[in-house]
Amino acid sequence: MKSDLILYDGECGLCDRTVQFVLARDRQDRYVFAPLQSAVGQEQATKHGLDASELSSFILIEDYDGNAHAYLRAKAALRVCRHLGLGWKVLSIFGVLPAWLIDPFYNFVARRRIKWFGRLESCRLPSPEQRAKFLA
Repeated sequence: MKSDLILYDGECGLCDRTVQFVLARDRQDRYVFAPLQSAVGQEQATKHGLDASELSSFILIEDYDGNAHAYLRAKAALRVCRHLGLGWKVLSIFGVLPAWLIDPFYNFVARRRIKWFGRLESCRLPSPEQRAKFLA
């Protein structure tokens, strides 16, 4: 089975909650995770020509260990929704819209995420059951 890598800001409260949300709904065991601040996050972002210092970006690298393709911001989030169950799959319909149309909504929240959800002192340590899902 293909593994899709989600890169996220490991010190962002909203990003951490998003990772926990995906973990709880990833019934296909499809996703693995790495903070953008980690060596794996930096390496994967660079490999795909992305700026790893741009921490407000949610990045999905589909089939990261094979024929990889990277998605950013709203496109990435909506592609993740496709595999989280029927209710969330419906949201993925908006993924057909161009990024210039859906990213402003993503960017609105991204600019305010620290103010609204806070900053973690450090990246969360995964539980023993979750450890295999984190590459960093």
